Amino acid sequence: MFLVSKRAGGYGLSSYVKISSRERSPDLGTTRKGDSYNALAESYADFTVRHYRQATVVFDGYGEGPSMKDNTRQRRGKNLHPIVSFTAETEFSGKKEDFLSRDKNKADMIALISTALTKRGCHVIQSPRDADIDIVKATVERSRHCTTTLVGEDTDLLILLLHYSITDDEIIYFRSDANKQSKEHRVYNINPLKETLGGDVCNELLFVHAYSGCDSTSRIIGIGKKSAFRKLVKSDPVMKSCASAFILQNKSQEDISHLGKDLMVDLFGGKSNDMLSSLRHIIFTKKVATAETFVTPERLPPTSPATRFHSQRVYFQIMVWIRMANEINPTEWGWKQETDQLIPIMTQNNAAPDELLKIIHCNCSGGCKSSRCSCRRYGLPYTAACGPRLPN
Repeated sequence: MFLVSKRAGGYGLSSYVKISSRERSPDLGTTRKGDSYNALAESYADFTVRHYRQATVVFDGYGEGPSMKDNTRQRRGKNLHPIVSFTAETEFSGKKEDFLSRDKNKADMIALISTALTKRGCHVIQSPRDADIDIVKATVERSRHCTTTLVGEDTDLLILLLHYSITDDEIIYFRSDANKQSKEHRVYNINPLKETLGGDVCNELLFVHAYSGCDSTSRIIGIGKKSAFRKLVKSDPVMKSCASAFILQNKSQEDISHLGKDLMVDLFGGKSNDMLSSLRHIIFTKKVATAETFVTPERLPPTSPATRFHSQRVYFQIMVWIRMANEINPTEWGWKQETDQLIPIMTQNNAAPDELLKIIHCNCSGGCKSSRCSCRRYGLPYTAACGPRLPN
């Protein structure tokens, strides 16, 4: 059996998943005092060979230049810590989270781990960017010769396997143990699953997954993947129309934005001739009339501009998955570039009327820089009124 594995934890540094609830891959947070960086790399390699033998291991790329994962990695990393200059013999010190907050640290550590894996007969693939497509491509290529298992936790991998796999090849298994409650492995036999769903549905799943939320697109509060998938399998006309169109090349921004708005209305139970703005008002009125507590605005349908940018990012992500992203510019599809990073454009509207924004403020003492700041959390601008309250 040929096995392709991907990261479990460590923000893309580790390419292995835990074997059971008690047995985990090596972790920088559990190092022994005096361990060198090379000792850590060797422990990763030993773990791989012990449990997976000579597996193929694919690492995420952390190269220069903007990436759709920039915002996700920044959010997960939260605070940036210094770049660590180390050699194989340098003793590891500090915290794993601090070390992994910098892409340069990850890249240098991956180089050490790759060397240790190669010495043990493993096949290492270093993806230039996001590794998901390279992992799936390697899995499908190997399945032409033998039964292959892909070990990973990302839903993206399962969706891409259903899209790229060929049912005439040898069996492909997808193994994920991300279910923390049951503490049981989940294993999917891709071939019969694809035959049951059908090729069209497997292709359209790319759209359902991206539109309902993945690493590079926004999650729609109140609308889960299950409800979106049910609409697809029940051949909801709006969902089917969007799913078919979004996997086609050379679509215009206007077409994508229009289709995305139609689907958003459909997902929130609106009628075909409803506008998002009027639907927001109707749903808000109903919630206020029946709610016993404060009505949270994120439970309302998104605004028209927010839906437009969301739909554009969904289309660009699908083009990345089908290897056609080089044909279009991400800054024309819901992204903006700031300091060599791609940042999602959430909306062109202000969060509130200008008169209201002038009097809204937080009580932060650090200039709205903390992730706990209410201004930052709701996308409000920093104003001169922000800051700790003065004593009476």
